[in-house]
Amino acid sequence: MKNSALSGQLPLNFYQELWKQSLLAIGRTAPNPPVATIITYQNQIIASGATEPPGLRHAEIVALDEIDHQIHKYPNHLYLYVTLEPCSTYGRTKPCVLRINHYQDRIKKIFVENFDPYLNKTGIKYLIEKGFDVEVQSFFKKPHFALEPFFSVIKEKRPIYHIKVATMPDGLMGVSNKSISITGKLGKFITMLMRAKVDAVIVGPGTTSIDLPSLDLREINLDDEELAVVEKSMDYLNKNTQLLYNDYPKVYYDEFLRGLILFYKDIYKNFQYFNYQPKRILILGRYFSNFINFFKKQKQLTEKTNQPFYFLIQEKYKNDYPLEKLDKENIRIFPNLDSENFFSELNQFLIEIDVHRALIESGERFFSVSFPHLTKNDKIYWIENTSFEENQSEELPLSERKHWFFSNYDLILKDKFSLGHLNLYALTV
Repeated sequence: MKNSALSGQLPLNFYQELWKQSLLAIGRTAPNPPVATIITYQNQIIASGATEPPGLRHAEIVALDEIDHQIHKYPNHLYLYVTLEPCSTYGRTKPCVLRINHYQDRIKKIFVENFDPYLNKTGIKYLIEKGFDVEVQSFFKKPHFALEPFFSVIKEKRPIYHIKVATMPDGLMGVSNKSISITGKLGKFITMLMRAKVDAVIVGPGTTSIDLPSLDLREINLDDEELAVVEKSMDYLNKNTQLLYNDYPKVYYDEFLRGLILFYKDIYKNFQYFNYQPKRILILGRYFSNFINFFKKQKQLTEKTNQPFYFLIQEKYKNDYPLEKLDKENIRIFPNLDSENFFSELNQFLIEIDVHRALIESGERFFSVSFPHLTKNDKIYWIENTSFEENQSEELPLSERKHWFFSNYDLILKDKFSLGHLNLYALTV
């Protein structure tokens, strides 16, 4: 077994297909890792796959099933690329190495990007003992964006957080005690793509009580003009990303944010096929008058989507809520949002409910509270809607306006591009 550092030698089209398959896998596989696979013949991709929801096929099996339908065309000299060591243990499915072993005379070489910490290299050892040529190397030139949460849960005992903020050009992101729409239709389109690619969506107490959000995943139907904007951005990102890929590590680009646009058609088709919905987590502050109706609507949504919701009630407000009338499985009593223990308990809770990647749709206060707990692996995705004119917010009282400026925080800009009237930014701490 070779342990190579041949970063950057993966052909661009191989990388792009693994990138797409990785993006399709995330948000639907936890607690399993989101793995991607391609199989090639004479430098052409002939099959690919992404891990399906728990209990269904792993990425390698998806690709091998595709090969079986055309094996007469490609009898041997196949190369298999997989982003994580093939499993060698029984779980909901049989070990992938057993299926791979059926192709001893056809697969010439196997490339593996990462060892699986749970396997102690037993998957690799099995394949080598069966006579396969196995090489471990980095495909992506940088940490694998799809597998980061899987490794974070194992090593750091915490999920990865994506924090989405939306503002007008002047930084306005909301007002006190009033629901206003900042993102616009294209912004909602991006938000839904994000929801499709995470395990859970989290909102703070202000958003919960003022907006009464559903947090479910819904398809946003764009008109011809809006679709043209997206297609134009796809063309730009395809060309631009190729240049950036060739220049890495001199430059950086965010594979998650760019992938949402580049592969949005596949994402929509994918979440419709698997009927995917994220878990919904709502943090509660003071009791609000229509809480009971809101609770009932969330229950109805769970019956429709088959995904749970959770209300996290801060300790100081627990006596305000009629807990005896609520279903216990939906309620958790948590430390106060500004306490030191809130995020450590949130990390533990999310892991317990199989959340590896969480989207926080944040207001100004929730962001300020979250910021000290972020790590370099977390991402802040800022949607700036430039279609708003300054005079559109003049009617809003100055004392009630909530603003957010990334320059007020110690943040690093990792990527930026435009989608029509939206500026999209990827930032880290």
